[in-house]
Amino acid sequence: RLGVTLLAGSARFVSPGVLAVGADRTLAAAHVIIATGSAPFVPPVLAPYREHVLTTDDLFERGVPAGRRVAVIGSGAVGTEFAFILSMLGLEVVWLMQQAPLAHGRFSMPARKALLEALDAHGIRPRTASRVSGAALDAQGLVLALPDGSPE
Repeated sequence: RLGVTLLAGSARFVSPGVLAVGADRTLAAAHVIIATGSAPFVPPVLAPYREHVLTTDDLFERGVPAGRRVAVIGSGAVGTEFAFILSMLGLEVVWLMQQAPLAHGRFSMPARKALLEALDAHGIRPRTASRVSGAALDAQGLVLALPDGSPE
């Protein structure tokens, strides 16, 4: 409907604005957007506990985590989305981050305020200055150490 065509395969620029896709297709465009995707980041302190850590990619493969409580790490759009999604799935969400939510996004202040108020109405509150500094397993699951000394 919008005139978009998805082409799967490897592409390379053969000249400015001209792409060769695979061995038999060439495309020309005034503007080209290269969207390579992204990869989830697992903080090094959590790497030894990888079987207890879900990234956004893992969530689609492994499903909703067991238990009643989950920590979401990250203040960007993906962290915000997953804090909400996991809360709507019935989990108590502890939302940890260094900076204010969506601080690096292009959201207007009124939009950001409205979003945070909606999240707050669901009991989802950002906890800033909370970079995970350590982790350990106990009978309840993975316990995260935070800068203020409190475990989560």
